[in-house]
Amino acid sequence: MTGEETFEIKLPASDTRVSVQVVRSSRSRRMILRVAANGEITVSVPRFFAGNALEEARLFALRNLDWLDARLAKVAERKRENIAMTLTDYLRQHPEISVGDSVKKIVIGEAPLSSFYVLQEGSDVVPVMLCGENPDDELKYVCREIAQKILPPRVRELAAQHGVSVGKVSVRAQKSRWGSCTASGDISLNYVTIFLPPEIRDHVILHELAHRLHMNHSGRFWGLLNSWDAQTARHDDALTRTWGKILMHF
Repeated sequence: MTGEETFEIKLPASDTRVSVQVVRSSRSRRMILRVAANGEITVSVPRFFAGNALEEARLFALRNLDWLDARLAKVAERKRENIAMTLTDYLRQHPEISVGDSVKKIVIGEAPLSSFYVLQEGSDVVPVMLCGENPDDELKYVCREIAQKILPPRVRELAAQHGVSVGKVSVRAQKSRWGSCTASGDISLNYVTIFLPPEIRDHVILHELAHRLHMNHSGRFWGLLNSWDAQTARHDDALTRTWGKILMHF
């Protein structure tokens, strides 16, 4: 996602420097410091904040260093607890992907010659057959192929609905973000977006499409996104608090 101002601060407990993003928000009535499940730090600033928002956000973060240290420690602990979880483990526990407005079940099996998947219209099941000695690597590759099949058409469908033009739509394995949009209109989505519920996946896509008109997180950006997605606040919160943990695994 694009358009944030950033600054760095030093954490006294670990003697390391971390980057903090400053985001203008039409929903915020005061400054809010957040740490996402992937360790990303943001300070939300009210849309009509008077003064130097970047400097005031930096001072606000410095006043809350103890809380920030404790929060980052918890995130690191969760990462250590989940580090052993592979994509195969995750999908055996949560074998769902979003296709259009529906949810389909992934069934993992063994193939004798080469890996493949079957994504068939009208079927609620997506067989994914693996054959190699590194099933998790194979599964990541196959899931990226599935995402490449699913996500670009959905982006173009939603873009057409809202009268927005887009350039190239790509699918990648990104470590710290769900998607991005360039000034030229190219959109990139994280392949794990297919594991989100349909409404949350669409929220990610609409977020990037809104950047086609506003390459920042200004009040106009959030106003546009809210007009497209009336549940923006709830979806954004769910993405940060509930689904952000997916990014830590893969």
